[in-house]
Amino acid sequence: MIDDRWPRTMFTLDVNGTDPADGGLARISVYTLTIQLNRSEKNHVWFLIDPADPLDNQKSKVVEHLSHAVGEFSDVDAYVRYMTSFLALKPVGDSPALKPEFGPVINVVGFQYSINPSVHRCEKVNLFIIVISAPGNFVHRKLVRRTWGSHLNRGNHREQSSTQFAFLIGLTNDTTVQNAIRNESIIHEDLIQVDLMDSYMNLTLKTVAMLHWSSHFCPNAKFILKCDDDVYINVRQLITLVSRLPLNSSTIYGSAVANLKPTRPRDVDAISLVVDEDEIKWAISEQLWPWSTYPTYVSGGCYLIDSAAIGPLLAAAQTTPYFPFEDLYVNGLCARKANVHVLASDRMLGAVLDVVEDLLDEDWWLTKNFVAWLTSSADEMIASHLATQVYFTHDCRAGRNQKDVRIPHFNWSHILIEAPTEEETIAV
Repeated sequence: MIDDRWPRTMFTLDVNGTDPADGGLARISVYTLTIQLNRSEKNHVWFLIDPADPLDNQKSKVVEHLSHAVGEFSDVDAYVRYMTSFLALKPVGDSPALKPEFGPVINVVGFQYSINPSVHRCEKVNLFIIVISAPGNFVHRKLVRRTWGSHLNRGNHREQSSTQFAFLIGLTNDTTVQNAIRNESIIHEDLIQVDLMDSYMNLTLKTVAMLHWSSHFCPNAKFILKCDDDVYINVRQLITLVSRLPLNSSTIYGSAVANLKPTRPRDVDAISLVVDEDEIKWAISEQLWPWSTYPTYVSGGCYLIDSAAIGPLLAAAQTTPYFPFEDLYVNGLCARKANVHVLASDRMLGAVLDVVEDLLDEDWWLTKNFVAWLTSSADEMIASHLATQVYFTHDCRAGRNQKDVRIPHFNWSHILIEAPTEEETIAV
């Protein structure tokens, strides 16, 4: 299904459903080119075809495109040229360029919001946290409010009072869910609902909407933290980190995803994808990513954006064809195009296999060292909250000695440099 309010935007589709009037096919308009989405009956996988072009011609065009874009990823300009040509994208004439030097405008990056918190939520804010959520994730949002979100409303740290958060969700066709969302918004006043159908394929658009919302409704915040609703935020670690960072540095801070290669379907021809259901999320065809490697980027689970980077990133999104994986798109492609610094530390988002086991470590390894970590259940989110509360109280002891609650310095590496030297590693 397509959100007709954004007819010039790529990937505005809901892969979970089809339009019966179109015989099970969903359509999207990409400027002057109409692309039809069909799917493999065997594995329900979407693939791109042009309904106006015979199948043989499409295959030859794909082969021709791929012949000009092979090998390892080189630079974002090559991506822009390839995708603009492959999708026959045309400039958007009625949308002014945010940065004309970035090239022609091919994406509309202005959004409307059905639900928007009152403006006072961003007054005198140093850090604003935007939690990406789905319309039906009521339990996730309740857990956030009752766990790490509650630390923002109390505590002795002077910066905690200047930190706020809100949830960013998209639209839903479920009337019952939408009514519940409106009631939730009235009670908590912490929901942002962008006028865009909520789906995994639209996650990139939601993240661009986050940049747009931050620019227009929270311009005074010095930092924006983006996180998912299943990530636990170690608030005291986060506040301390932010207090040590320079201002107006046009930088993204996160945990690096490096040396990653595209996951290809097991059975690929020039047009279709055939993969198992559990591989669909990360599988990408040579059509949409012909290179053999991905650029290094920071994980989308949790990353921090200096406010000076918001405008350049939004301008880059306006001139860079969308890609389904939002973290690679924003932090790997748009950051390069906008010349935004990207600094990485493993301590920004903990890679944790067993949250509960690590929380019980006698050295407080997880709580002491990480800003955030992924949780896989409500129990893990609650356990994270309880352990964090215990760790930062002075009556807790690790072994026989009073624990050391000092937060270690972070070593940040510039991930857009292939092999950082000692001088290119920053400690804060």
